[in-house]
Amino acid sequence: MSLERFAGFTIVFVAHALEQRYARGLRSLGISVRDFVLLAEIDQRPGLSQSVLAERVGLTRARVSEQLAVLDRAGYVTREMNRIDLRKRRLWISHPGQVVLEEAKARLDLIDAGWLSTLDLRARPFFTAAVRELALL
Repeated sequence: MSLERFAGFTIVFVAHALEQRYARGLRSLGISVRDFVLLAEIDQRPGLSQSVLAERVGLTRARVSEQLAVLDRAGYVTREMNRIDLRKRRLWISHPGQVVLEEAKARLDLIDAGWLSTLDLRARPFFTAAVRELALL
């Protein structure tokens, strides 16, 4: 039995292939897909807490803390301790983090343009709208 008859498996295969393309595109910038996701979330919500970030990206607080330590060492984020509760930290992107984030966005835009070019120009808006609708499941 071929898995091609199941639309869900096709989506999984395509998503995996796209994730691999994103990973290759970001690797030369020195960041991972996960790094990009965290930086993009922090950029959208400057000053958010690590626990809120973990909830938003669907990772454990421990995993987010580990990843943030990597981004902090690279100079891409700033983690400010809460004076009242030293376990809590608020997050901001540093200038070098903003630079790498913008480069990453440009690179991912090129990757998207590449694979989207296989679709008819008129079909692209309908396709992206349908994918966004599926993401709401």
